[in-house]
Amino acid sequence: MLDRYFQVYTFTDKVMGLTIELDYNTISQNIIVDSLFAKVAERDSLDFVISQKVKSSSAIDTTGRFRFFRNAKLEKMLLNGVNKKFFIYCTKGVVERTIKDVVFSFDECQSNIVVFRFDQIDIKEYGQPIFCSRQELNLTFKNLPQVDLEIEKVRKGEQHIYADSIKQRSFAQADALYFMYSDDFNWNLGKELKNYFPSRTIYIKRKDNKFYSKWSLGLDLFGIPCD
Repeated sequence: MLDRYFQVYTFTDKVMGLTIELDYNTISQNIIVDSLFAKVAERDSLDFVISQKVKSSSAIDTTGRFRFFRNAKLEKMLLNGVNKKFFIYCTKGVVERTIKDVVFSFDECQSNIVVFRFDQIDIKEYGQPIFCSRQELNLTFKNLPQVDLEIEKVRKGEQHIYADSIKQRSFAQADALYFMYSDDFNWNLGKELKNYFPSRTIYIKRKDNKFYSKWSLGLDLFGIPCD
């Protein structure tokens, strides 16, 4: 995993972690993870883990919108030689965590994902986890309403075939970089969806005083492939 930033989501009380979307429904977010997963998936028939029991995998949490399973071979391959320590940046602060294991979730329509699980975070103290990095970044944690408005103008100027009503919100800044999320944090509860595409984005404000997307990733809860 050579990326500098990784998106982090809380799916259930049992599953929170660094999240990578596989290329089954979209462009691969991480070629190495995707390639290793494909090898194990073919060998152990992971595609059928939901529709029928697959002996090589065990259910971890199937109570939420995503149903998570764990496969020992996959976990060993993905964690082999990997630095497991990360700084997790939340809406109120930063906390250090170590990857404890790997789980995955398949769905015919919504995002197919691999989650490198962390131990849960005290949301009251640190806020909701948004992204993680191996680097300790010098961020100032605050919401910037004027920046939110400016970036919303940028988003409205872009053409999106699929969109939801959840606006992006800033939560941290580092010089010209602005850290944002689009998430109501309720979609994992199994209620009626309003937040179809939760995301994490970093914008940079250049010398022309305009905002440009530097890094952006998200999840598809709507199920674009089945639309």
